[in-house]
Amino acid sequence: MDEDVALAQALAMSEVAYMQELQLRFGCDIEDTNNNGRRA
Repeated sequence: MDEDVALAQALAMSEVAYMQELQLRFGCDIEDTNNNGRRA
């Protein structure tokens, strides 16, 4: 249930903060996959 609260708080802050939170949780770049997503 804590996850829902964290997501709600992140959404309340702003979409940017929400995306950053997702990046921290999943450990991947959602916004920019071309720069840091794939390299090789």
